[in-house]
Amino acid sequence: SINTSLRQITVLDEYPRLGHVKGYNRLFRAAKGRYTVWLNDDAEVEDSWDTAAIRFMDEHQEVGLGALYYCDQGKPPYRINAYQGMPYANFGIIKTDLGNELGWFDDEVCYFYGGDNSLAFRVYLAGLGVAGIPYSRICHYPSPDENRPENESHQVDDATRLMDKYGQHVDKMLGVSRKFNSLNRELFIT
Repeated sequence: SINTSLRQITVLDEYPRLGHVKGYNRLFRAAKGRYTVWLNDDAEVEDSWDTAAIRFMDEHQEVGLGALYYCDQGKPPYRINAYQGMPYANFGIIKTDLGNELGWFDDEVCYFYGGDNSLAFRVYLAGLGVAGIPYSRICHYPSPDENRPENESHQVDDATRLMDKYGQHVDKMLGVSRKFNSLNRELFIT
């Protein structure tokens, strides 16, 4: 449960259901802090995840998007994801101003899957990096729910539209991504 008496917390109900990408975009556009973080409702943060994420982003101004390492069901290894050979943030942190400038998740391309990829792609195209934040860890506890079959039905179409829009830029994005290999030594850590 969320303590909504805290001044910093605002709850925005999602009725009717907007879908993953549009729902997140609504929240992103309401964000007022220096950084914006996104987590799913089935994720649990570990101690000091937030200070590690902010410290990393402050120390690495060349990184536009920080990827939070996560494990499934509370069991290591922790990992970040990659698509087309480029790390992206399934759970992430970004400067709010940069997110506003880039337009957050691309809801013209993606309904449920790929919004996080589209944001990472635009970060790369802006010449900035995407990097995992080793000491910013979360546990993901995915579980079946009544919306999962519908959400998963969009996966192939979303991936196709994503590559239709960004596929022509893959070589350029990979070039930027490789500059940050030293920060992304491992996609999996223990």
